[in-house]
Amino acid sequence: MHSPSLGTTENSRKKFFTISDTPFKAMLLSVKRLMVSSIRPIVLSGPSGGGKSTILKRAMKDHPDAFAFSVSHTTRDPRAGEVHGSDYWFVPRPEMEQMIDKGLFLEHAQFGGNLYGTSKKAVNDVQKSGKICVLDIELQGVKNIKKTDLNPKYILIRAPSIEELAFYKFFSLAFQSLQN
Repeated sequence: MHSPSLGTTENSRKKFFTISDTPFKAMLLSVKRLMVSSIRPIVLSGPSGGGKSTILKRAMKDHPDAFAFSVSHTTRDPRAGEVHGSDYWFVPRPEMEQMIDKGLFLEHAQFGGNLYGTSKKAVNDVQKSGKICVLDIELQGVKNIKKTDLNPKYILIRAPSIEELAFYKFFSLAFQSLQN
């Protein structure tokens, strides 16, 4: 007749591969994992207000099947409209400090009195999806990423000018104070 990994149809003389054979399935999964793990993540970095989020949102809108965002952890409170697990994983400081002690983060940093970090699991989850993992991190985090074996591609986003960056910072702080 035919082997478990090759088959023929009654109406066709062409031979074809089936994926019903368990060893064949395992081999395909191994190949897919190898391909996914070889995709290098992208690290976007630059000053707050410099346009990282705008560029990231545009890339993900224009290429939804190519990129996925690595959701970071933070100890800060959510801002209006932010969603736990989508914008950040909002966790209490003691919990995040325990996670840091256990080595669960690729990078972590303190910024504005709060902890921020990129977990190994968040990056692995994106890589398993077959998409390019994008990390949006501050300069201190980039220094920590460089000490790991992640081997990402780095993109530094610069603000158009110091004046525009200062205006954005002022506007952002004024808006936040109105909401509180």
